[in-house]
Amino acid sequence: MKKLVTLALALVALAAFSFPAIPSEPVPGAEITVEQVPGPIVVKQCVTGKDGAFSVSIKEINLAAERIKRAKPTTLAPASDTITLLVTITPPKGWTGVSTSNQVTVAFTKVPHKDIYWFVVSWVPALEKTNKGCFAINPKAQS
Repeated sequence: MKKLVTLALALVALAAFSFPAIPSEPVPGAEITVEQVPGPIVVKQCVTGKDGAFSVSIKEINLAAERIKRAKPTTLAPASDTITLLVTITPPKGWTGVSTSNQVTVAFTKVPHKDIYWFVVSWVPALEKTNKGCFAINPKAQS
């Protein structure tokens, strides 16, 4: 059993060195439009901070859900704690990156007693040396 654990740890270490993390950088100053899915109902519009971060509150999400119910009374809200948002990213002026899409869908589970969720917009460059790449949205470390 000890040899099996040692072998497993060695394989994990080998994988970590064989497949390095894809470098990315935050996108400060990007204009963000957050929509509720299904929608299209805008939850929030904002600008990312210096670290590429933005937040969405449960209050903003609930208000958007109410607007969806009023606009489409026959639409039933999902009985799940999963929240799905469509985030549209408009890069800041002077941005030189080229992306095939400026929209990212984010799904997360609602956590009891948590009112604000933070996310970071990042630019992931293509592997070849060009100005092409894609946007990614990651949850920011929650405190």
